[in-house]
Amino acid sequence: MTAELVLAINGLGAIHREPLLASMYRHLAHWPAYLALVWTMLAPLEIDQRLDRAIEAAIAKARARAQRLVGHLPAPLPPIRPLTARRVTRAIDRFTGDVIARMVVICSLLRRLTDS
Repeated sequence: MTAELVLAINGLGAIHREPLLASMYRHLAHWPAYLALVWTMLAPLEIDQRLDRAIEAAIAKARARAQRLVGHLPAPLPPIRPLTARRVTRAIDRFTGDVIARMVVICSLLRRLTDS
């Protein structure tokens, strides 16, 4: 039952049909009662799309910040083949545009809920 709850929570706010498993949920599986509370708190935010909007806002802010940082980085790496570049971009996007963005929003929310 705990594994099913982990998978259900992991799907909240995900844009992929089979999202990568956020490791945080494996760590929280040691406290199934807390996971049940997490589900109770997050599911309504998923239903009314507040969770999706918060994740989209986090992605937009991260992309804007990244654009400002690019100018401070050393010279770009040598070019890679277009097919390889697309595959690398797709792999990175699975994390930055989905898992990490969800975890930034959800962990911030859980931190506030837990502290209170």
